[in-house]
Amino acid sequence: MKKTLTKALLIGLTIIFSGCAVQKELVPTGGSRADGIVKLSYEYGLFEAPQLNAQQGVNAAKQRCSSWGYKNAEAFGGSTKSCIMPTNNGCNRWLVSIEYQCTEYTLNTATQISPPTAAQPSNPTLMQASPASNANERMTYIKELKDKGLLSQDEYEAKRKEILKDL
Repeated sequence: MKKTLTKALLIGLTIIFSGCAVQKELVPTGGSRADGIVKLSYEYGLFEAPQLNAQQGVNAAKQRCSSWGYKNAEAFGGSTKSCIMPTNNGCNRWLVSIEYQCTEYTLNTATQISPPTAAQPSNPTLMQASPASNANERMTYIKELKDKGLLSQDEYEAKRKEILKDL
């Protein structure tokens, strides 16, 4: 009898402390159009073992990036986990965030999707661009790419000369 009760207690405790596998969906919770970064997050509780579909996260990031004029997105920098419901005995709920970098910015010379800048709203606007304003926007954009380390100094200078030549 004692052995059966002990086994049942051990099985019960194992089930309680092992957690329950729960499918989680990454949802946009922040980011920066100017930096081309999308932040996706999910929450989970104390006895949950979160399961993620990585492709769902990439697709959600691509959707947000496409609204900013980018074609693609990729995860970078890993994930961050923070306690959002602390207790005296630890934490009962966590927030996990993953950042994605938007890639492949699209430029169209006939109708210009405004390159990302901090002063612009999140929704891209299509506008007819004069050559001077188009060149200014392109210059700003390639400078941001250089500052982020996505263009070398030589690539930056070549693009800059190309833009100036088009005026």
